[in-house]
Amino acid sequence: MLNSVKAFHQTERRIRAGAIVLGIIVTLITMRWFYYCQNGIFQYAFTDRIMETGVIEDLATITNVRRGIYFSLLEIGALFALCAYFYAMKWCFAVLRGYYIDRISTRSIQQMGVWIMITMLYHISLPQVIRPLLSWHNLSGMKSGMFYYTSTELYLMAMGFAFVVVGWVFTKALDLKSENESFV
Repeated sequence: MLNSVKAFHQTERRIRAGAIVLGIIVTLITMRWFYYCQNGIFQYAFTDRIMETGVIEDLATITNVRRGIYFSLLEIGALFALCAYFYAMKWCFAVLRGYYIDRISTRSIQQMGVWIMITMLYHISLPQVIRPLLSWHNLSGMKSGMFYYTSTELYLMAMGFAFVVVGWVFTKALDLKSENESFV
């Protein structure tokens, strides 16, 4: 009996240590991404590097309003990603408090997956708006929007969906557990 209690406490410590390590890794990756992303977004929006987007012709003019809209559109994607980060951290803190599989942790897993999918869908559909916005005053005419995606974006969208499904399965397991306990 004493050995099983000791093993349980060791397992619990390992789970909590894993949540701490995961939280630190996700935080460091998010901080690195945000640092480089914010510098890049600002440089591309408000300097001559905007010409490197490949959409604007050499003699076209870019107004500050369009630069601001471009910057805002890219920042919205960053906010969506921060929402996914928030729910990932919420899950880590729920595990640290001992809520391994309960309504808080399963809801956090689901919400993290939803925000990952929203971020990727937004990122995939963003060229539909950005290409016409930036090429508005091209001498040869405005370029049409297009969907652009990479396998990384599709993979992340699938992982977001997997988080939603796992959270849903855990929620159904909790419902079955409470239903079974009500019969006893």
